[in-house]
Amino acid sequence: MELSDPAAALPESLRSRATILAGEYAWRPVDVEAVIEAFRDLGVAVLGLEVWLPEGASPRVLGCTEYEVPFMRPWAAYVDENARLALTEFKRRSVPTNAVFNLTYISEWDGGVIRKRQRK
Repeated sequence: MELSDPAAALPESLRSRATILAGEYAWRPVDVEAVIEAFRDLGVAVLGLEVWLPEGASPRVLGCTEYEVPFMRPWAAYVDENARLALTEFKRRSVPTNAVFNLTYISEWDGGVIRKRQRK
């Protein structure tokens, strides 16, 4: 991945279904599994989910996931474990019908930058 937002690499069919709130993508529950799986296929780790209620240009945050995966090599294993936990957390949540999900994600390139900063 380049420096750009990994969401730009998602299929147009998923990007076009997103709602933009406060400059960030958010998806209806019906699309979330496909988005997590698409990120996994792109090698992007989904670090967490937030449940939002749209309120004008900004969301009201109803909750977030709390799982944490320690960094592991190879990167693909880290991506897979984060995807597995994101899907598990998503499936167990009950949300209002107008709720959307914002995903926190990171590409391997972004992860490398973060790891370098942590070593300093």
